[in-house]
Amino acid sequence: MERRCKHPDCYVPQTSCVMGNRDASSCEFWVGGKDGNSDDPPPAMAPTTDTTMVPWSGLSMGLSDLGFLAARGAPGVVGVIGAHDAGKTTFLAALFLLMLRHGCTPQNSFAGSWTLSGWEQLASHLKWSGSEPPRFPPHTTAFEKRTPGLLHLAFRRDSGALRDLLFVDAPGEWYRQWAFDREASGADGARWVAAHADLFLVFVDCAALAGDSRGEARVITRQILQRVVAERQSRPLILVWSKCDVQIAPEMRDSILEMLEGITPFSEVALSVKPLPPKDEVAEHRFLELLDALADIPTSREADVIPVGTVGDFFLEFRGEGNV
Repeated sequence: MERRCKHPDCYVPQTSCVMGNRDASSCEFWVGGKDGNSDDPPPAMAPTTDTTMVPWSGLSMGLSDLGFLAARGAPGVVGVIGAHDAGKTTFLAALFLLMLRHGCTPQNSFAGSWTLSGWEQLASHLKWSGSEPPRFPPHTTAFEKRTPGLLHLAFRRDSGALRDLLFVDAPGEWYRQWAFDREASGADGARWVAAHADLFLVFVDCAALAGDSRGEARVITRQILQRVVAERQSRPLILVWSKCDVQIAPEMRDSILEMLEGITPFSEVALSVKPLPPKDEVAEHRFLELLDALADIPTSREADVIPVGTVGDFFLEFRGEGNV
């Protein structure tokens, strides 16, 4: 029988013990530990004098990882929504590469990430690797999970305040099922995004709207937008015209924008990882300015705050610059 920790939020040996034990065999939740029935030693996971494991893997976060991040403030959840092959994963990979290149946006500085391995998995496809040229990231598969993966970026504002953002990395199939049937059995992840996102970043695929299957693409795009508008409850919506190097018919663009008349707060941005005229350069500034806008989104969940002067404990009442 495979040995594993009985604690639902612990993933030893991939991470350190969630209960804080330096040795898994001393934890009451470890099978074969205090209350187990095996004398087999736990896997080698005890830290050395030079390294210490963290209680998360560095890959995309799940719900069990969020407690560590939320302890320092409510993170902003960015719902990256769109149909299959709309450019969502490429957008996320491009953001990380821009942080590697610049380390900042016009108004914020990169302040770390708890999912560096997850980001690197996406961005590695857009890097030069020996004789292999860069290529687009592979399609995000519709794996059997009820919640999507979450990629983390932290930013330091000019004021010194820290801002955490979580980007949803989910397959377009989830959103398509959810758009046509809100209660579809395979749309649990999309429903999670609709319930927990602080901002909706909706991708419109210009290449699909200009291609041979533009009629089908228009129907899917409009259906997703209708569902987002119905679920948003006054949360901000940003329309992303992805692959904007491809021109679409003006009437196609107008029919989509008509659906968003009267929606506030609402904005739109055109993005492409391919060079654009007139300078034949990638418009990096659009990605960076969008990141600044995302860093300013309000969160729908407010962290519990202990009023100053009511506890009598200097530690609990401390308010530092890092608070959002």
